[in-house]
Amino acid sequence: MLRAGCGAFPVAHATYFSTLETVEAGGPGGKLPRPETAERWRKEAPRDFVFSVRCDRAVVDGRFRKTEEVRRGWERTASVAAALGARFVVFQTPAAFYPNADHLGDLYAFLRAVDRKGMLLAWEPSRGWESALVRRICSQLRLVHAVDPLLQEPLAGAVNYFRLAGGGPGRKPSRGHRYTEEELRQVAAAAGDKQTYAYFLTADMWPDANRLNRMTRQLPPRRLPPRGVGLRQGGSR
Repeated sequence: MLRAGCGAFPVAHATYFSTLETVEAGGPGGKLPRPETAERWRKEAPRDFVFSVRCDRAVVDGRFRKTEEVRRGWERTASVAAALGARFVVFQTPAAFYPNADHLGDLYAFLRAVDRKGMLLAWEPSRGWESALVRRICSQLRLVHAVDPLLQEPLAGAVNYFRLAGGGPGRKPSRGHRYTEEELRQVAAAAGDKQTYAYFLTADMWPDANRLNRMTRQLPPRRLPPRGVGLRQGGSR
């Protein structure tokens, strides 16, 4: 089964919760909600709604080192994830976090020490990491390999975790990209028979997530409210 969602709440929460089944909190902007806001979201959402949380940027910008800033960043992440009852925490590491002994040592030390509280940890490394190394890291640290399926096949994980940021073969990620029907079919095909969570991080995340849901479940077209209609003051806060 594939669940498509957005990397934020582009419409009013009530509309979102009645239409889609998952969201990645702290998506494109990387700003986490307050724990009390997260608690309210959990109460508003259906019981089977799946929350994912993008890790606080202090953790990945700090390259997982044993610093006070990284520690506080993880505490903020864990607090929000607990309030949401999140199934996932996703780490997106930048190109500056390349594979060398220091970075790998810090990554292993950090991820072996954190209390996962039953959550799955998903990791999206920057492009350039060798597949064999990514597969080994994910296996040893029990990580789900997060990918854009139009660019790379997932290498590890009991589920698929897709992040769609507008990139594609020969095309850099772009928030302005609107996914074509053929691209959505490719995403659906990449899911295969594995449980899959696909998060759109583009400006058209709302219509594209709904289009993918309809495609994979053969649902009839549904008239959606325009993106931004009914959004609460202050966005995801």
